[in-house]
Amino acid sequence: MCSIENCNLENFEDKDKCILHCEKDDWYKVQENGYKSWYGSEKKLKLFGERLEKNFLVFGIIKKMDILIMSI
Repeated sequence: MCSIENCNLENFEDKDKCILHCEKDDWYKVQENGYKSWYGSEKKLKLFGERLEKNFLVFGIIKKMDILIMSI
């Protein structure tokens, strides 16, 4: 179970947090120009997006004009 309070998602890989809360420093490589290259992390990014979308729907979060409104 995720170590973040009130989060009941399963841990991601060998981390102590779920995919939404875990550090993502190992998902990209910083290029010489300072940009982050996310190549090689497509599966992780897809799973992250799926979990994010699923949990936004569960908590009733609506995006409107770049403001997230939470209705619980």
